[in-house]
Amino acid sequence: MAVSVIDDKTRAEMASATAQAVIVAATTTPAATSSTAINRLPMLQGQKYFRGAINAGFTYDKWEPATGNSTATSTFIAITITNTSGSIPITWNGTSFSGSGTSGDNTYTLSGTVSADGTMLNSLEFNKEYLYRGADFTTRATTRIVLAGPIPILSPGGLPNNVIRGEEVAKYVSAVSYSEVTTDNQSGQETKTIVYRSADWSPDKSAMTLAFTNEP
Repeated sequence: MAVSVIDDKTRAEMASATAQAVIVAATTTPAATSSTAINRLPMLQGQKYFRGAINAGFTYDKWEPATGNSTATSTFIAITITNTSGSIPITWNGTSFSGSGTSGDNTYTLSGTVSADGTMLNSLEFNKEYLYRGADFTTRATTRIVLAGPIPILSPGGLPNNVIRGEEVAKYVSAVSYSEVTTDNQSGQETKTIVYRSADWSPDKSAMTLAFTNEP
C-alpha cells in the first residue's frame, strides 16, 4: 500500500534509517530490540494531511428508465480518499488520527490508527457524501472505504512511498461501497441509480496509494 510520509525536515534521518535497515536485512544480525528499533510515530504525528486512492476494475449495477437494469465494468477507476482541494487535514490523538469537513459539494469523515512505533497502518475508514442540486435534477452519491492492517507504512526498501498492486490490495480492503442516485426535481422520481457490485484486483487494474503528508 502506498503510505507515503512527506517531511523535508526528516529526510536525512529517514535516509540514514533506510541504509541501516538494508544493512540489517542483508546480514544475519538478530532483529532489532525495543531499545534499537526505529520509532516513526513522532514523524507521523508531525504530518498534517492525508490523501489516497484505490484503483481497480469496478463492476456496478446501473438503472435508467429508458434502458432498465444493466451491469457495466470499468477497466480502470479510482475511488479517491481526498477532498476537492486534495489532501484531507487531520489531527492526531496518540496513535489515532481523524479528519472531517465539507469541501465543495462533498462532506467527508476520515479516521484511522497506526501502530505504537508508527511503522504500520492498523485501520482506516473513509466516508464521503456528494450532493449536487441543479435546476432540473439532484444527484447524491455516497462512498465508503474500510482498510484493515497491519499495513506497512514504508516501502520494503525503507523509503516513504510504498505501492501495493493486484490481489495484494484486496487483502487490506475490508469494505468498499459506492452508490449514486439522481432524482428529477419536478417529479421527485429517480432518473438514474448506480451501485457498486465488485472489483477486479488484477495487477494491471488495481493499486492502492495512501500518503501522510504536510502538503495540502
